[in-house]
Amino acid sequence: MKFKEKDKEKAIKMYEEGINAEEIFKKIFPDMDISNYQKDYPSKTIAYWIRKKNKGIDNKTLKLRKLQKEIKALEIKVALMEKESVLFPTLRKEIKLKRIKEKKFKIIYEVKKENNYFSLKELLDFYSLSYSGYYKYLKEKEKRKEKDENLFQAINLVFEDNRKKKGYRQISMILNLNHKQVHRIMKKYGLRAEIRRINKSRVRLKKNQENIAVKNILNRKFKQKTPYEFTSTDITYLKHKNRFSFLSVVKDLASGEILSWRLSKKMNLDLVLKTIDDLKGYFEKNNLELNKLLIHSDQGFQYTNRIYHNRLKKLKITQSMSRRGNSVDNAPIESFFGHMKDEIEYTNLNFNQLHDLINNYMIEYNQQRKQWDRKKMTPIEYRNFLLNFAHKS
Repeated sequence: MKFKEKDKEKAIKMYEEGINAEEIFKKIFPDMDISNYQKDYPSKTIAYWIRKKNKGIDNKTLKLRKLQKEIKALEIKVALMEKESVLFPTLRKEIKLKRIKEKKFKIIYEVKKENNYFSLKELLDFYSLSYSGYYKYLKEKEKRKEKDENLFQAINLVFEDNRKKKGYRQISMILNLNHKQVHRIMKKYGLRAEIRRINKSRVRLKKNQENIAVKNILNRKFKQKTPYEFTSTDITYLKHKNRFSFLSVVKDLASGEILSWRLSKKMNLDLVLKTIDDLKGYFEKNNLELNKLLIHSDQGFQYTNRIYHNRLKKLKITQSMSRRGNSVDNAPIESFFGHMKDEIEYTNLNFNQLHDLINNYMIEYNQQRKQWDRKKMTPIEYRNFLLNFAHKS
């Protein structure tokens, strides 16, 4: 094939601008068929044209061109090193070859996307990487993108169904996926669970003159292994329909199971006494011994009231209390209330509707809600697991 002089000059100019020789031939000579055995033909041909052209060029021009090439090489190095320091600052310490290559291809992809001034060949040559490896990376990248989008659809469906109040751990247990994978997808697509905040207007009541305090026997030993021995109790308020209702709960520290609860329109001593009556009924129904039970609370006026103290004493229940002003001493029940308020919509309900909602939530919490720190089991499943383990031991 005979090449025209104007096509040669155009090819040389494109080559000097950093365009790959094969790409030049495809654009200028699209009808030319180059077999697999002639892959280096374009580069050798253009190099020959350049040498022929340079025969009449003086040394000063040649030195200038060489200097320009060196400057461009330095520009490539700076661009790649800057991108590397941003994306993978510890790349030089990486020991797995496959991971190193993948990260280098990622750097080249980002630099090429931002600056088309550098040819792909120049960027690949800097890291001594191949065209085939790069295009394989792009193909796998596209597959990962499609897979991520499919995962996002599944995760987002659960996220939206739960009113954006489930975190990556809960979603990973619902979908039976790796929690790190779910966390990555949620972070990538900006899915963030609504975080509960401390309400500064929380109701604070003064201590009754007859109140008494007991020692903090539990002493933050929240991770228990035997059900029905250590429990935590507290009261929280729920604002709805321009009024407040008050919820009293007793939670088992070993299994996480809610053993008893009461909802009332008034925050008084009767509320916690009825909660204890319900707890007593639960133990009697399941043939359990109350005299082995410890119940831990804060120093609210109901729990320091002598009547409440005597009721526990009569039932042979050991009483434990947080130190004053240390809400962390009763963290498990505080955490439960926080999650519950995040996950239910109650502000527009009347009292009866709120009672039904909480009743359904307690059933779902005990029977269906898997717990991350309890082998991904529901509270009842984990309770049975602990009891069976203790029985076998």
